[in-house]
Amino acid sequence: MLLKLESLEEAQKGDIVRGIDKVKQFLDTLGYYNPPHENTTVFDDKFDEGLESALETFQGFHNLKVTGKVDPDTIKAMQTPRCGFPDTIPRNQSMSNYKFFDGKPRWNRPQLSYSFIPSAYYRANLQVMRNVMAQAFRTWEVVSPFRFIEAPQQGNRADIKITFAPIDGFGNFLAYAYAPGDGRLFFDEAEHWTANPTSRDQMDLQSVAVHEVGHNMGLDHSQDPNGIMYPQYPPGSIKRNLGQDDVRGLRALYNY
Repeated sequence: MLLKLESLEEAQKGDIVRGIDKVKQFLDTLGYYNPPHENTTVFDDKFDEGLESALETFQGFHNLKVTGKVDPDTIKAMQTPRCGFPDTIPRNQSMSNYKFFDGKPRWNRPQLSYSFIPSAYYRANLQVMRNVMAQAFRTWEVVSPFRFIEAPQQGNRADIKITFAPIDGFGNFLAYAYAPGDGRLFFDEAEHWTANPTSRDQMDLQSVAVHEVGHNMGLDHSQDPNGIMYPQYPPGSIKRNLGQDDVRGLRALYNY
């Protein structure tokens, strides 16, 4: 889903502008906007107080000037490809740097299995996927006591289950993964994935994989733009190495 938001530039509370519903839906998906009616799937075009508050929180998380408006910097941030997992701030945690999922779920053993759930992309890129994911897991292994073993025979019974599936079409939400105990990891099959991006419309598979494995380990999104667990990936970028914030977060979660 490519968000077209330029027509909303400088819209503010009280305005009724076509396209505001898309902003509400986007911010609701990421955990920022609280619709007035619970479980709603229909959003209107009124720039209400709830949207202003959601924009302020979104801007604060992404280190933008807090205006509560759909300004150019906010539009750019919303249009940047990113992880599809919400940025919801867990209870009793600040917005600064590394965070954990609510309840701090974590694995209770150091050796974890992973497997690939067959999909059209996986079948067409089998060796690339195996190599990229092995490197992504290795990135976390070298800073932790964990070891990851590919176990194709386990299928859906593996600790971490990797597949490609439709998410929202090309652009915006690239992938998402779940916390320990669930272990699912989805890549959006509509993206232009590659192991070596050479253009801005390509997405580096390993960069996103390292981030999503961090979720599988129990880390939530970080506010540190230098960290792997920061949710955004500018087009054509490569970001495969852990930052100090990522390492500190994993050590704090598992007490090692």
